[in-house]
Amino acid sequence: MRDCAVFTIDRDGRVSTWNACAESMYGYSREEIIGQPASIFFTAEDIVNGAPDLEMKTARIEGRAEGERWHVRKGGERFWGESLVAPLVGESGDLRGFVKVTHDIARLKHAEESQIEKELRKSEERYRAFIVNSSEAVWRFELEQPTSISCSEDEQIDCFYRYGYLAECNGAMARMYGFSSPDEMVGIRLSEIVVRSNPKNIAFLRDFIRSNYRLTDAETIELDRTGKTKYFLNNLVGIIEGGFILGAWGTNRDVTESRLAKEALQKSEERFRIAAELASDLIYEWDIENKRMEWFGGFAERLGYDPAEFCRTVEDWEQALHPSDVDRVKSAIERHLATGDPLREEYRIRRKEGEFLYWTDRRRILPGGNNASHKWIGVISDITQRKQAEERHARLQLALRLSAEEWQLTFDAIQYPVLILDFAGRITQANRAAEEISGVAKGACAGRHIETLGPGQPWRKSAEMAAAALETQSAVSCVISDQDDGKTWDIAASLLSRPEDGAQRVIIVARDITRQVELEASLRRNELMAALGALVAGVAHEVRNPLFGISSVLDAFEARFGGPPEHQKYISVLREELGHLTRLMEDLLDYGKPYSQQRCEGSIYDAIAHGIAACESLAERGQVRIVNNAPKTLAPVMMDEKRLPQIFSNLIKNAIQHSPQGASIYVEAEEINLDNRLWIECRIRDSGPGFQLEDLPKIYDPFFTRRHGGTGLGLSIVQRIVQEHAGRISARNRPEGGAEIIVRIPVERGS
Repeated sequence: MRDCAVFTIDRDGRVSTWNACAESMYGYSREEIIGQPASIFFTAEDIVNGAPDLEMKTARIEGRAEGERWHVRKGGERFWGESLVAPLVGESGDLRGFVKVTHDIARLKHAEESQIEKELRKSEERYRAFIVNSSEAVWRFELEQPTSISCSEDEQIDCFYRYGYLAECNGAMARMYGFSSPDEMVGIRLSEIVVRSNPKNIAFLRDFIRSNYRLTDAETIELDRTGKTKYFLNNLVGIIEGGFILGAWGTNRDVTESRLAKEALQKSEERFRIAAELASDLIYEWDIENKRMEWFGGFAERLGYDPAEFCRTVEDWEQALHPSDVDRVKSAIERHLATGDPLREEYRIRRKEGEFLYWTDRRRILPGGNNASHKWIGVISDITQRKQAEERHARLQLALRLSAEEWQLTFDAIQYPVLILDFAGRITQANRAAEEISGVAKGACAGRHIETLGPGQPWRKSAEMAAAALETQSAVSCVISDQDDGKTWDIAASLLSRPEDGAQRVIIVARDITRQVELEASLRRNELMAALGALVAGVAHEVRNPLFGISSVLDAFEARFGGPPEHQKYISVLREELGHLTRLMEDLLDYGKPYSQQRCEGSIYDAIAHGIAACESLAERGQVRIVNNAPKTLAPVMMDEKRLPQIFSNLIKNAIQHSPQGASIYVEAEEINLDNRLWIECRIRDSGPGFQLEDLPKIYDPFFTRRHGGTGLGLSIVQRIVQEHAGRISARNRPEGGAEIIVRIPVERGS
């Protein structure tokens, strides 16, 4: 061993052990060389040509690698050497490294032939010992009759089975086949263990021939001593000399257990695949690391693709998602991967034709080594029909809701109260007008009896009409006037049967016809007043000239005969009566004035101020104070600027004449909403005796008066002017004393 350098190389190609001869031969100490790459002993040219890797690859495949080449010592000196490399295999068959033996041929040339042979024999013995003790099966098959490599594959395979036998093997191989020692197995025919009837074994031998007689990790299906099937992975190299194959060296590993487990897994997966195809749901396996998806069931068919047409990557799946669902689904997947919690997500996925299906995706993580997440197992349910049914239901619900809203809007758009009652008189539905007039909160009418909406009209009469309609089983109607608020109602009750159960309902419609009645009455009154006005105007014109003549004669008589006291007494009486007739004539002319068509936008406040100014001297004589509380910000109205102030002058004058000394008259005005219109409401309040109740219906009649010396036309003229402006006037007594006249003028924009 003095001339034999022996060292080992690990799987990474680095020196792991180093003997003394190696140190002497290469010049490296143990501390210097351990861990260094074994390529350090090769020349630069051999390194470039890949000699270090080729040497270990040959040793691993063929079981040994030997040859002569230049070797390099520590100082760079070269020497011609011969080396032998063999693989080191563990008990489980895994490669542990290599052992390398190097001879310095230059030194051996000077040694005696006997010493060379002795050392070579020892080296061979060590190699043999290594083979014998290897945990991996090592074998050598020979052919009793060499076969030309130029023969066809079938001819060569036939020769392998006819002449092939096991010439050499180690103990590991013998044990794999159920033998106690190599001697029991040596000589066994190839056909006894590599069964010819199995097509996979024939394919194995064809691959061996086609690989130029060098094959790695090739599987064979063989029989052991008891006839049990075994699976082996083989590495082998043919022994070729002169164009003939003499046999083969090789190693094999018993992979029976893993192979059977793999077959069992394949069978299980096949059963799973069949079950998945028969199931209505789709099942998939998601490889997180490789971003691959394996689908089970009719996945491609569900999406309208041929089985080989749709790619099985995560990216393809994401591209098929509905754009609106992508971000949400990705976020759910990230949470699922981070927390490990089960995932359940709904999304839409596109078919080949472009339409979308609705899927529910449920998945769980399949832990790998060290509990690391490496796969997902998921189940997908097609919920398209359910979603489509839900969408149809939602559309129907929306249509019903819109129809109900449209009906309610139409119902509420009716400007007069409409109620639907059940047979017991309870309200089932009421429109907005009914709620507003009754003062009940929105939606609070339902379930109440109609009498509870208020003691007045139209509710009391509506209850009677509903009962009458149910009793007579026919539609009924009536017109009723409410003395409390002056409104007139046209109330109709009709029967209605529900189509679903035939239950009877009563529809109450209460129309406020106050304005219509007022207009009709006003029309009749205007016609009468027009005729009366024309008459009195004609009379006034006829009377005015005689009155002027009488007045002139009286003035002349007084100038000539007015001196004596007895004459003056009669002259005063005549003048008082003449003044009364003159005022009556003026009022008649005023009352008989025709309507003016000249209207313009003006201020109520200004009209009130003009009326007050016209009465200031009368108020001073009567020691009465006039208080104007009307705001200047009132909305303008369309008015006759000459006639409208007369309303307030006449009303204030009337209030002064009925007020005691020291009293106050208050004039107020404000904007109000009445009958869906904007009005200016003016109130003139005094502290006089007020109206006698029996006189209230007659106070606007021409020539009606309770005041001595009055013409009875003041309020008649006021009413006429109010009506000219489409207004309303009412009078009442105040609880605290005195009278109150209320005038309402509508706000109407015009040119």
